[in-house]
Amino acid sequence: SALEQELMALESIPIKDSPPDFLEVTFNLRKEVNQLVPSLLHLKEIISVISTRRVPLEGFSERHEKIFDILMDEAAYLYETAANVRDNLQSLIDLYINTTSYQMNKVMRLIAVFTCLGIIPAIILGALGTNVAGNPWGIHLWQVFTIPLIIMLALGWVFYRLGWTKW
Repeated sequence: SALEQELMALESIPIKDSPPDFLEVTFNLRKEVNQLVPSLLHLKEIISVISTRRVPLEGFSERHEKIFDILMDEAAYLYETAANVRDNLQSLIDLYINTTSYQMNKVMRLIAVFTCLGIIPAIILGALGTNVAGNPWGIHLWQVFTIPLIIMLALGWVFYRLGWTKW
């Protein structure tokens, strides 16, 4: 019950408001549940063996059998609940990691846009250091600015159409 309540408290926290130690808390809780699930399964199996009389016990009567049937139901419920908590914790961890990864991908796309568009001014500045007057290929100073500017605008439009410039 306490594990379920703690899980519900963790699930109620929005991903953007999650504390910095969110993964540490959920991993520790999952570790605790992972230790509990096999123990509950073992308990369920032991109670099942006793209640079905696969192992004869001295003094075991019908009154005891009813008690062990109740214990069997409780152990099965606890095992099922603990297994569900374990699965929900794993889903919560996966959701947190996927959301964080998605947010990081958005930032990486913006960095890629800035890097790609940042190369264009470097080309212009590099070309400004070149003496273009009197060269045999006939390039003019306005071309040094215009061609990279057109390329920069075209790349900016492509990134805009891809949706990479949205934050």
